[in-house]
Amino acid sequence: MIQQPEKLVNALATLLDSKPFEKISTLDLIRTAQISRTTFYRHFQDKFDFYDWAKSYLLNYFLEDNYDNETPKSFYTRYFQHFADYRSAFKSFIIEGRWQDFEQQIITSGITYYQKFLSRLPKNNVPIDVVAAYIVTAHIGVATNWLRTDDSRTPEELVEILIQLTSSVLSVYDIDFDTLFNHV
Repeated sequence: MIQQPEKLVNALATLLDSKPFEKISTLDLIRTAQISRTTFYRHFQDKFDFYDWAKSYLLNYFLEDNYDNETPKSFYTRYFQHFADYRSAFKSFIIEGRWQDFEQQIITSGITYYQKFLSRLPKNNVPIDVVAAYIVTAHIGVATNWLRTDDSRTPEELVEILIQLTSSVLSVYDIDFDTLFNHV
């Protein structure tokens, strides 16, 4: 088990701010993370193995099923704050396309959760698969655009915008956004 994984991911993010992954050496990672070579090689074969681990570490946040007691605002604030905390790493994974499946895994996970949320509602006129896909891909689109353009809006500002937009979409089917989350 890796102790202080944030330290390693933050080191990668710091380095990605100044140079592309191809130019980052293992020594750069070790020095920036302030860990020993022994510690690094105890967990990783090389920088590519480390990069795969970092990808999994960041992706697992979206794959967790921990939405109990969430509100739309708390959920989306966590979501965008995670993107903000590791902005450089996400730009590398999503925008620069280092892993083609990274964004798709986030989308697939989100659609699965939204389908679960929507299927618990006592409405039978809702095209659950279409609504879930629409909401999730729109949210991912907003997040990737935010990363791509270095948009200066805070996570909290984006959350307010997404809540309004998502509420509008759900209102077409007489679904209250807060109610949707209360059925989780």
